[in-house]
Amino acid sequence: MARSKTSEAPPSGAGPLLICTGICLALALASARFGPDLARLLLDLARLLLVPLAYASDHYAAVLARLASAPSWQQPEPGQALALLQAVCRPYVFCVGLPLSFLYIALGWRTSVADVYRRTLTMKGLLATQKPFSACIAPILNWPVSLLEEPLDRGPWRAGRQPVQLAVDHGLLLSPAQGGGRPVAREDIVGPDNLARADSPWLGRTHKGLALDRERARRLFAAQLGPRWAGWHKLPPELAKLSCAWMLFASDHKNEAQALLDELSLSFRAPEKARKARWQWTPPFRIPAQKGHPYLLDTHLNAATRALCEQALNSPLVQKALRPHSTWRNLALLALYEAARSKGVLPTAEFIWLRPVHRELFYLCNNVGRRTAWPEIAGALAHYQAEEVLGHMDAASRGIVEPQVEEAVTSLEVALYEEGWISPDALSEQVAGKSRNLGLDDPESARREV
Repeated sequence: MARSKTSEAPPSGAGPLLICTGICLALALASARFGPDLARLLLDLARLLLVPLAYASDHYAAVLARLASAPSWQQPEPGQALALLQAVCRPYVFCVGLPLSFLYIALGWRTSVADVYRRTLTMKGLLATQKPFSACIAPILNWPVSLLEEPLDRGPWRAGRQPVQLAVDHGLLLSPAQGGGRPVAREDIVGPDNLARADSPWLGRTHKGLALDRERARRLFAAQLGPRWAGWHKLPPELAKLSCAWMLFASDHKNEAQALLDELSLSFRAPEKARKARWQWTPPFRIPAQKGHPYLLDTHLNAATRALCEQALNSPLVQKALRPHSTWRNLALLALYEAARSKGVLPTAEFIWLRPVHRELFYLCNNVGRRTAWPEIAGALAHYQAEEVLGHMDAASRGIVEPQVEEAVTSLEVALYEEGWISPDALSEQVAGKSRNLGLDDPESARREV
């Protein structure tokens, strides 16, 4: 039987031994070839290190003087130059090496792995580290001041209005003492912090209290519908790009939709007023002039993305969602957002910049999934629900032109009555006649008691 020929492995350790032999041979050849140059280099280094030592010791000063007076043709061998360099470096070992050794030991003893791999971040610094992964927080970071410093009762980031705050802001509460035709004074309802006063003279009255101006409330809620819907191409640039992202999300192009949302968030900048150049006493001493600008957003849509949006706009899902709400702009955009929400999680935090730019639209989208409506968009939501009912009854319906906000007005009056701002005798006929259906105490009995 034939046997295959196997090569014998070299003995253990032969490889490193050959490498060491090769290194030694290379050093010997280099020393023979470049010996004088190497000795001269070591001698110059020793002379340089002797200069500081000559000031501290006469011995080293004498050695330095002897090296300086040596003729240029008399050069030591490389071994002698290396021995001289070792002798010169010995004091440096004690002067520099020992303190560094003690420092290394101290740091190693007092430092743990947790200390080495630890970073202290502020709240804003922590958010900044997360911005590459969550672009939706960029509007918060790019705002000129911290949002914690923004007032809750005013400004672009103010909190959502409560019923009494909305009524006071728009003069919806009427006083009978003023003939029922003029709004009650603001300071009688809310304090300087814009919160309801617990000691208000109008709170908790059972008769001759405040009444709601339903006609003015009706006009206020009707204005929440926004302008008439003229199509996606007629939208403002920022809303066109945002609605494009919603349509792409609804059409299962979620990566493209997220890219558009990230572009809007990362490019958002607060408005700035124009200012002239001026000087100051602290650095930087001169502040240059600056042109004013409104809110800044990257609203560009390239040709490929625009074509994809056109395709998504004509998709059956988007058309089905948009058809019953094709009359008012805010409601059409809400329909597009709901269509996107039907395909996955898409919170309003992904476009938080919309809150200061288009506040009503932001709260309208934020209301999706809530059981109660924000007072600021109650009229728009009531009209939207009416269009939803009509859309189920008539598939060809394109929306309702006449604002359907009566339920929102009634809900606002009920909320103010329950909080004690409207007295039973000041309730409108619409609310007093449906008090039991609305779960209220019977206003008629309260009137009889008075």
